[in-house]
Amino acid sequence: MHCPQLVGKICLISQLLSSFANCFETYIVNLVIKISIMEESLMRYSEKLKKELLKTSHKSAKIFLYKHGYNSSSFMMPDYYQVSGFETMKLSEIDWKKRKPITKTLDIFTPKGDLSWRRFSFFHPFMFWHIVKLLTEEENWNFLKKHLCQQTKIACYSIPIFKLERNQTIQGESIESWLQMAEKDLLKDCADFNCLALTDIQNFYSSIYTHSISWTLHSKKSARSDRFKYELLGTKLDRLFQNSRDTQTNGIPTGSLISDIVAEIILVHVDCLLSKWLKKEKLDSKIIISRFRDDYRILSKDRSDANRVLKSLTRILCEEFDLILNENKTYVYDDIIGNAFRPWIIEIKHSYLIGKLFNQDQLKRLSFNFIKDVLVETYRIQKKYPQGRPAISILSKLSEKVIKSNGKFKINDSDISELGSILRKIILTREETTPYIIFMIDTLLTKSKLRIKNQFIKEMIRITKNQPDAEYQLIWLYRLCLSQAPILCKLFEDVLVEDYYLLKLVYEYKKFQKNRNYYDIFKIVDGISSDDRNELAKFSFINIKRLNEVKNKKIEAKEISPFQYKIIQH
Repeated sequence: MHCPQLVGKICLISQLLSSFANCFETYIVNLVIKISIMEESLMRYSEKLKKELLKTSHKSAKIFLYKHGYNSSSFMMPDYYQVSGFETMKLSEIDWKKRKPITKTLDIFTPKGDLSWRRFSFFHPFMFWHIVKLLTEEENWNFLKKHLCQQTKIACYSIPIFKLERNQTIQGESIESWLQMAEKDLLKDCADFNCLALTDIQNFYSSIYTHSISWTLHSKKSARSDRFKYELLGTKLDRLFQNSRDTQTNGIPTGSLISDIVAEIILVHVDCLLSKWLKKEKLDSKIIISRFRDDYRILSKDRSDANRVLKSLTRILCEEFDLILNENKTYVYDDIIGNAFRPWIIEIKHSYLIGKLFNQDQLKRLSFNFIKDVLVETYRIQKKYPQGRPAISILSKLSEKVIKSNGKFKINDSDISELGSILRKIILTREETTPYIIFMIDTLLTKSKLRIKNQFIKEMIRITKNQPDAEYQLIWLYRLCLSQAPILCKLFEDVLVEDYYLLKLVYEYKKFQKNRNYYDIFKIVDGISSDDRNELAKFSFINIKRLNEVKNKKIEAKEISPFQYKIIQH
């Protein structure tokens, strides 16, 4: 005997379970679609970069690298530092059976903090010419493009791209896209994830083992069998990078596009290995990973999956390349929204003063007091976040406002000294701000009397000369002198006894024109023939015409902005 009420309840429960199952199935389907869409949104720019690279011919790449690949986009120099001569050189072929020629890079150090320094390196022109020639031979270039454009589960935003119509790569656009992804897009895509992991590789460029270039391109077995034959592209690159740094096998120079290409060759291989592991562990649909150079961001369902990915990445780097993750920059956050943004960006957004600066409607006119208050706030935020770039973002926008005001604000000579002192303090918190500070000072000094200008610049030169490793600041102070008072350039003569080779180039450019060669600034050179030395005489580090043009002319905004740092709006 069956109870009708019991039967009814059982039917109701059955219907509810069926409905729940249908809803759950729909949820799973929608989740898969969402993840696919998120992956697509992250991969979109990455795929665009690959398509751009695949369309680049070996001839276009060669022209671009010889013209624009020597200097670093992250080490901004006055625009009369323009390299030329590579396109017309015809150097002799390298005899791969001999260890020579051997050269050494020209290094410049800039303070990174109180007890650390950042190094930028310039290749000897002999080595740079040969590396570019090797990379851009048609067969080699096609091989490299295929390697760099492999399909992986990691969205890469640092694939090198070349655009001949512009005096730079689109690395600026790539960095901006990385920031957009890391903040705005990351926040948008985090709904179905619970953890965010951040990490990078410790001392990546200076830790790359040059033999690993060939391992990556051809496998360790093939590379080792070709070690003394030099039939493989990777073996030749290994040799050239060794000989560019006095035969050292540990580390590659930092500060040139050709080094970025080699670094990317290794990182793409890491992406492939990590992608295979994700698929094997069935995590490829549960994890989103993006990378800009050696900087990784990982979205995961839970902390355990994030930890597994970090452990696998550590194992791949260690076993394959003897590299390690940076323990001090590796974090796993349960609060994605709270940690998706760089903290200094949040601080800027919460600052009333900086908010007024970036808000077109709030700031009707500039005043000395407003500029001073903004600079003090800039110093405070930069001091609080010394590894970030708040000062660059703020100063870029403040300079823009000062230019647009067209001098329609009052500023006294005593005000110039006060602002100058604050700007000087900002430089000491992060030397990378130097071009922006000098541009700002140049703009403000335009309103001052000659006596005040000269007094101010003399004092800045005096203070800067007494600092260790101050060449970068002095290079830009020299540009300030050319703009405001060229006669003061003679004050740099007593600092030229130091190893400030880049500063010497502009001070002694006439000597280089008449009886010296620019390649003489490099310290160690061995095994370069007299014929090749004659060809290397075509190498120039300075655009003399441009150097003469900037005398008594204000620094233009385009000289300090290869791309604009922006506060990303949401």
